[in-house]
Amino acid sequence: RKIAQYQEKFPNTGMSDIMSFMALNVCMSNIILQKQLNQMKGAEEALAGLLDSDLYAVARINALHDNAFARANMTAAAICQLTGYVWYDHYSTHWLDPNKVAARAYIVEIASECADMGFDEILFDEFRFPDKGRMNRIETSTMTMTKPEALSLLADELRTALDARGVKMSVIVRAEVLQAGANETSGETVEMLFEKFDNVYVEGSLEAFSALQSQLGENAAKMIPILSGESVDGQHIALS
Repeated sequence: RKIAQYQEKFPNTGMSDIMSFMALNVCMSNIILQKQLNQMKGAEEALAGLLDSDLYAVARINALHDNAFARANMTAAAICQLTGYVWYDHYSTHWLDPNKVAARAYIVEIASECADMGFDEILFDEFRFPDKGRMNRIETSTMTMTKPEALSLLADELRTALDARGVKMSVIVRAEVLQAGANETSGETVEMLFEKFDNVYVEGSLEAFSALQSQLGENAAKMIPILSGESVDGQHIALS
């Protein structure tokens, strides 16, 4: 079929030329693939060396905003539309539903694998329900728990798995959620986050973090700021 397509596109090209061209494409594809495999092997070796060192290693995992697994397992694990098809957020990506057993089991499996690799701490990003997009199209009649209850159950299952491995678990939270105390749409509550996780990494400005330190009292001791740009005093994690 491929040869026929080439002949149709290039009618004056001989069979040997076509075969040589296709062989070259295959050869180049294999070269690119081998290069990618070598890069992956190098990354694996570098990671193994890091985990064997005295450095404190944190694995950052996107918990519930998992586009590929949600699309492949929409009924069993994803947030779905009223039609039963997987729901799209404002970026046309998909989310897992912690109400569903398969979604929770998948996240626990990934976290456990990272812990077994030798990471000291697992940091969960987007540990929440989506709060942007066409929320009115989400099927909610099948939910067996409230959003905070579903997130709390997932946190408990992660805690069981990670405590057995002696690994800490932490979460990334937006500063505005902590300032408000809760987000009804995303299911996040300050009480649940600080109760279930060892550390709470806060996304926001330095000003917002400073304000939260006085607002949250004893819970502030668990907070670690994630700031955009350079850190002035070197005491904060800076992510660009």
